[in-house]
Amino acid sequence: MKSRLIKILSITLIVVVLLGMTALFASANPTQPDDEREAQLTNPLTGLPISGNMATRRPLAISLGNTAGALPMNGISRADIVYEVPVYTFYTRLVALFQDIENMPLVGSIRSARPYIASISRSHDALLVSVGQCHLALHDINRYGIAHINYLESNPGQSGHRRMFSRNANRIPGRTLTALEHTAVTSGELAMQHLPNFFTRLNYNVGFNNFLSFVSNATPSGGSVANTVTINFSSRKTSTFTLNASASAYYMHQTIHSFNAYLVDANNGVYPTFTNLLILRTDIGPSVRDRTLLDVRLVGTGTGYFVNSGQKVEINWFRGNEDSPFIYTLNDGSLLNLGRGMTYVAIVPTEADVSFGSELNSPADSRPEPPVTEDAEDESTTNDNTSEAVTGGGNTSAALRAPPNIAHAQTPITQEPVVQAPEPQETPLPLGMQAMLQARARRELARGSAIHEPTSPTTPAMQATPDISSRPTMLESLPPLTSSPLLSGESPIVTQTSSPLWVLVVIIGVFLVFILAATVPIYFAVIGIKRKLNK
Repeated sequence: MKSRLIKILSITLIVVVLLGMTALFASANPTQPDDEREAQLTNPLTGLPISGNMATRRPLAISLGNTAGALPMNGISRADIVYEVPVYTFYTRLVALFQDIENMPLVGSIRSARPYIASISRSHDALLVSVGQCHLALHDINRYGIAHINYLESNPGQSGHRRMFSRNANRIPGRTLTALEHTAVTSGELAMQHLPNFFTRLNYNVGFNNFLSFVSNATPSGGSVANTVTINFSSRKTSTFTLNASASAYYMHQTIHSFNAYLVDANNGVYPTFTNLLILRTDIGPSVRDRTLLDVRLVGTGTGYFVNSGQKVEINWFRGNEDSPFIYTLNDGSLLNLGRGMTYVAIVPTEADVSFGSELNSPADSRPEPPVTEDAEDESTTNDNTSEAVTGGGNTSAALRAPPNIAHAQTPITQEPVVQAPEPQETPLPLGMQAMLQARARRELARGSAIHEPTSPTTPAMQATPDISSRPTMLESLPPLTSSPLLSGESPIVTQTSSPLWVLVVIIGVFLVFILAATVPIYFAVIGIKRKLNK
């Protein structure tokens, strides 16, 4: 009897221990189907699924030439966000952001950076990629410590940035480029190989939040028809977007002087389809530091439009300082939801002509033919520290052409004193923005969002004060929230809570432990009584 009871108690103890260990292991490592785990990885720039650990990596912000001689571009259909910004009065440049660097195709042609291009890169905590930069951009890049991969770095033998680029005169099928300035390209393979040698921080900064929220249906309510959108950057540069109703996305057509063509990817002949269009109005004019270049204000507040699925609404944009992302709100103060997919952002002068129409068209069935010769008024590269483009092979006369005749451009830079730009001032949050952001952050946290939850666990909320210099940054003003694993470099898989089955197992285990704890003393008490009675 005694030996049998001991065996029963021993087996019970072993079972309890095994159940407890199993429950602890299961709660820490919940089993999930592979497809479900994969679906939880989300591209923070598009809201679409993304593979591997690319959701946590800093994206690349690549400056792309957008003159007739540089078109068509390579890789543009695979970008996540495309900004269009002016570089001279009559020209624009595209800034393409790529989150999935590992699968990034051949991308080009890569051109020089401007201060506002560097600022756009910084707003996404991205790695800026360019071939040279104007002297104002170089000043800002050094001043703010912007992560920059530059083909024309001053000491190429030390960090070897040039290894992440190549020159490809045949990047456009069936065409050989004669202007060296249009031949610089890179790729995901080159980036993955060399980026670890350039930077120690390849993941998003802890606490960074791009404030981009994505939903399945982002068609704005209460809007007006916008099947076509025409953006006049200048009298010689127009971007026109036409809705493809079946795809609920927009094709982009460009007029650059006499050049007319749809934006197309030279890699595969695919027309990029933009799910979201954002048009942001701001102050643009000759720079106070160098009047041959432009200043573009990207900090503060402004107005604009959001277009999705044939509807447009007015929006407001806000950016607190150079360390902050852009925040987009509707007129009622609520945060703007974007549709999942590719986004186009136009940075236009406040007075720019933007029009909307109801007609529907489609691009040509075949890819537009590229121009035979370079644009007769292509932009100069002499301001971009691009001596290689001027002295290298190919048609150097194209690289030596003067920039367009903008205001004061005829005055030599050497005769003009360079005016030091004032220190950028941080812009306070608009009235009601703080409460709105906090409420939105709490809702996202309640839904278990790992991509978009703000993370600033130690800084108190912003206090109302007229002293702008004493205000914390927009990111610091958020309420204490649990840190996101995607932003801290941990596994991008969202850990799920234990299922009811494992909760039941834990309860049963605890119950058995209590039974064992109560049974053992009683057993030994009975044995002691029996021994006394036998004596």
